[in-house]
Amino acid sequence: MFLILDNNDDKEKFCFLYKKINASIYKRVYSILKNEHDTEDALQETWVKVMKNFHKIKDQSYEKEIGFIWMVAKNTAIDIYNKRKRTVDIDDIDSMLSERTESVENNVISKIETDKMLSAVKNINEKYKAPLMLKLLYGFTNKEIAEILNITETNVSTRISRAKESVRKIILKRDEKDE
Repeated sequence: MFLILDNNDDKEKFCFLYKKINASIYKRVYSILKNEHDTEDALQETWVKVMKNFHKIKDQSYEKEIGFIWMVAKNTAIDIYNKRKRTVDIDDIDSMLSERTESVENNVISKIETDKMLSAVKNINEKYKAPLMLKLLYGFTNKEIAEILNITETNVSTRISRAKESVRKIILKRDEKDE
């Protein structure tokens, strides 16, 4: 398969994104896979997928581009992890089934709470939403968020704190209406 980016601007933008976030994506993918070889495979696969779909993100905001790339990397890492995990000992099946039952109940509760929170996040000021989303959804550190948004780490902390407070107020207001 022959992949090519449309023009020099796209190539430069792709290279800029690669240089800017590849190291942090490596760390996060490694934390999922816990294996250097699989991590390198996941990164390579991630960047090929990003290149194939670059036309979809190239006109988006920087935060959305980063978010898309992180989402591709995370999903690729999880796919590789799941493929590797498919070889299971028979002895492990009983323990896995009991863990899954508890896990399903926790996932349902977590899903309801997450939906409630995401709904509230949609209603906060964009200035506060971006750092919060980068922190919670993509797992970036305050330092990385500061670099992405070109603001100070202190400013990132302040914005995240204000975002959380806004979300809390929205959720409380909704809960009062539901009662």
